[in-house]
Amino acid sequence: MPVATMSPLVVDLSDDIGGESHGQALWWSLAMGADFGGNLTAVGASANVVMLGIAARSGSPISFWEFTRKGAVVTALTIGLAAPYLWLRYFAFGGGASVTRVRAAAGYANADDGRKSRGLGSSASNRTWREGGG
Repeated sequence: MPVATMSPLVVDLSDDIGGESHGQALWWSLAMGADFGGNLTAVGASANVVMLGIAARSGSPISFWEFTRKGAVVTALTIGLAAPYLWLRYFAFGGGASVTRVRAAAGYANADDGRKSRGLGSSASNRTWREGGG
């Protein structure tokens, strides 16, 4: 859900910031942040809720705070590994996918010209995207 909600914002920020590597870093940061948030708490991901139910049925219940204490350690470690990776990959050494591919993946009707025609209320742009025209 956070990825779907934040995608239009990341597209706009990528346009404003400019540069392929910066846009790619924003997309990866969004994906990693959503994933790490799921690791932190018991309700952060549906798999966590299922696992807690299985543990409770097997006679080894795990409390919310017990999960969160261990989840905080896992989240801190993964952020500690991911942040330097993002910096090295996109800022120290450069690189990244083309802006056209990022725009196409984000749902722009015409990824090459940079028009923001993806609006949720625009049936023409939604139709173009669904029909594979974008």
